[in-house]
Amino acid sequence: MKKYDLATKLGIFSISLLATVFAVYAYSPVIKTHADGNATSSVDVNLSVAPRLSIFVDDYDARRMKSRTDNFVSETAHIYVDTNSSYGYSLMLEDVDENTNLENRSTSSNSRFTSTFAGSKTSETMDPNTWGYSMDSSNYYKIPVFGNPVLLRSVSSAIKNENDAKTDVKFGVKVGSSTMSGYYADMLLASAIVNGQDGTQVYTMQNFKCPSPWPDYDDENWEMPERTWTLKDERDGRTYEVVLLKDGNCWMTQNLDITDYLASTDDTQYAGRFSGNKYLIPDSLNDWSFTYNSGEVYETSTEGYGAYYNYNAASLGETRGAQNSTNEYGRGMSSCPSGKWYLPSSNDWLNLFNDYNLSLTNGISADDLLQVHINLEKSGSYTLENGVNGQGSIGTWWTDTAPSSVGDRDTKRNIVLLDNNGLRLETSDRRNGHSIRCIMRGTSISNNPSEPKDEESGSTGRE
Repeated sequence: MKKYDLATKLGIFSISLLATVFAVYAYSPVIKTHADGNATSSVDVNLSVAPRLSIFVDDYDARRMKSRTDNFVSETAHIYVDTNSSYGYSLMLEDVDENTNLENRSTSSNSRFTSTFAGSKTSETMDPNTWGYSMDSSNYYKIPVFGNPVLLRSVSSAIKNENDAKTDVKFGVKVGSSTMSGYYADMLLASAIVNGQDGTQVYTMQNFKCPSPWPDYDDENWEMPERTWTLKDERDGRTYEVVLLKDGNCWMTQNLDITDYLASTDDTQYAGRFSGNKYLIPDSLNDWSFTYNSGEVYETSTEGYGAYYNYNAASLGETRGAQNSTNEYGRGMSSCPSGKWYLPSSNDWLNLFNDYNLSLTNGISADDLLQVHINLEKSGSYTLENGVNGQGSIGTWWTDTAPSSVGDRDTKRNIVLLDNNGLRLETSDRRNGHSIRCIMRGTSISNNPSEPKDEESGSTGRE
């Protein structure tokens, strides 16, 4: 995604109104097309706009407007879509939440620009202190709320020229004589989705791209909305619900459930670490070997509980020996789908709950856990002592992190444990079987300098 700074000084009669134009974050999930099982499609969205939609009215302008007619100002956002799909794309627009007002952020006044009108309005018929979007520069419509996007445009064939790639969206603001001085802002979301052969919008785990949170929003009361997708794992056709959570990452809300699959270098973003050419994610329903070097997976018969993986199977046979000062093994291979899904580290889990003001280190109660829409269930585990056990009373999930105790690093890994006492971090023998939740990294909306660093990038655990 490219961002361009654009600030335009607009003269409205003799009123100085600064418009920093339209701000959106664009996400671009992509799919495997229906036409060719070996072909993948990609899509990218570039915005030649500023990082916010905002207007500024100073106190002098506000006083002068008291004696003037209502004034209309507009500006155009140019949205560029790039995709190699032969079936084109669909471009949508929505607000980032259910509040579509341009709110006055610099004062405590109730002055705002609303966007709740019905039908279309022109610059003449739009009511004072309202705003909307237009595709033809004449008819303006209300801003759609989050979760109910409008289809701006659908291109049904391959992009051939700039006209196919570029979509102009105009935003108009009717400044009323009662407008108070201040800085008014809102944020919108533009999304482009590759079409399938039949024109439908289809997602897969392998080609999905987690939307990165919008940059440096300065309203401390604003929270990034959560969003969900249903994605198909191309390896076996199972579908999983994925949610964009407050940490800025996409998490599976169901346990991974793949067995009897021969993974190869195509199935991991860490192909260079693959020991050998292929690795069988085994189906160990009838046999569980209690050795550190064999992969074991027990597929449960309970719908929604997924499978239990020992660590060797969870990591596709990778056992890395070097750790950094935070005891992270770094991003390793895993049974998660390709396309930058990975097995979360302890820090990923800690950071997730920190952004909801919850401490996994101190333990999280069942009631507090409900505010994080990750749907952790007490799905049980497979232990050396008891086999399958704990369904309905405990839930356990692997992390990609070694324990802090040096003596345990070769035989154990950290897990996340849910029981009647709540959720917390524990350790487990690598031969035990635990559930897997896969994660895809977005861009952090947090800027916590105390966060641990990722081993390979040297950056914070949330890039």
